[in-house]
This record gives sequence, structure tokens and C-alpha cells, in this order.
Amino acid sequence: MFSRAELKNNAKLSLKHFYLWGLLACFIYAVLSGAFGDMWRGFSQIPYFSYADSITHHSVRRLMMNGMQFYYPVAGNYYFNPIAIISVLISGIFVILRSIIGVLYQIFIVQVLEVGLYSFFLKNRYQETGINEMLAPFQKSYMNVVKVSFLRSLYTFLWSLLFLIPGIIKYYEYFFIPYLLVENPDLTTEQAIAMSRKMTNGEKWNIFVFQLSFLGWFLLATLLGGVGWVLVMPYYQAAKSELYVCLKERKL
Repeated sequence: MFSRAELKNNAKLSLKHFYLWGLLACFIYAVLSGAFGDMWRGFSQIPYFSYADSITHHSVRRLMMNGMQFYYPVAGNYYFNPIAIISVLISGIFVILRSIIGVLYQIFIVQVLEVGLYSFFLKNRYQETGINEMLAPFQKSYMNVVKVSFLRSLYTFLWSLLFLIPGIIKYYEYFFIPYLLVENPDLTTEQAIAMSRKMTNGEKWNIFVFQLSFLGWFLLATLLGGVGWVLVMPYYQAAKSELYVCLKERKL
């Protein structure tokens, strides 16, 4: 069993040399990982999309409120109302497009950027490394990192469908896959899973308790809002890097 106090102390000592850069790295990740909603809101300010929004929301609502829906009454008869159908179709298309773009953004940008964040903290443990280290996964074996990261998330999700406990177990079993990709971005999915499984064998509960030990910091961060999370995350990420190195040396 590893010593949580020792790992945290090592993280604090390490952070003394790059805490401000760590803040910037966490801020960049926080912004970009939640950027899709902001991107879309900015996108909707373009006149065409503003007009489309007025059709898909206000027009449909007005039609429904007037009782017209997909038919409208004339002289005791009901006639088909194409405007309502077109409005609903446009609304549905926009919802589908936004969902697809959001999923692709998560797969091809956010998950790879997460590996880049881990790379930054792991490399800074050994020597001072610039913020551009976050871009490393985009520059080498990018598609393999995308594939392995996607399958890790997919497998965890599929296991979670078998009730909550299997999903949690797999989450911790795959815990170190992003770190393994930092050091060897050409790993296959099977290799990464096997190595992470070996590292977490008999340690899943200890890793959970390790995360739980940051609960006070997380509560404080929540009280302070987004700024609080950015301030706390460098410490947490540095400690996770220490945990990875510790278990890699013991298990692999």
C-alpha cells in the first residue's frame, strides 16, 4: 500500500517549481473542455442562426399555444399546416447537429487534451516543461490516442450499463491509461488496458480513498466557484502523477 501523505508531500514539493504554469494548464483545460457550449452560443449570434432559432422556438411555441399545431381550422374544416412541420423539422435537425458536434469535440479534442494535461504534470515532475507539452498528444500518434481514449470511455460506459458497481470497477481498472499513453502513445488498447489493470490490481480501493482524501479541497473549490477549482486542480493533478509513478514502479 502506498502512503497518501508521502505522495501529497511530493506533489507539493514538485509544484513549487511550476505552480503558476500548472494553474495556466488547468485553466486552459477547464476552458476548452467546456468550450462547446460557449462556441455554440457565440455561433448562434450570426443572423442566419438567430433567425433559425426564432423559427424553431418562438414560432413553434406560438403555433402550439394557438391550438393550431399541425393543422389549422378554416370554416369548420382542418387543413394541414406545413409551417409547423417545417419548424419542428428544423428544430430537430439543429438538436441532432449540436449533439453530433458535441460528441466529436469530446472524442477528438477534450479526451486528447486530457492526456496532454497529464503529460504536462508528469513531465514537470522530472524537469521544467513548458505549457506546449499539453499539445504533445496532438503531435504524435494522435489517432491512436483518440482511439484508445475513446474505447476506454466506451468500455467504462458499457460496463456501467450492468449496474453502477461494474462501471466503477472498470473506471479504476482503466485509471492509468491516459498516463500510459503519455509515456507510450503507440500502445494498443489491449496493451494499455492490460498494463493499467496490472497497476490497479489490489489498489482500486486505495486509489478511491486517495481521491476521497481531497474531498475537503474539492468542497472548498466548489464554494469558490470556477476559480476555486482552477486553484485546487494543480495540486490534485500533481498528486495523481505521483500516484502513477509510485504504482508503475511497484507493479510493472
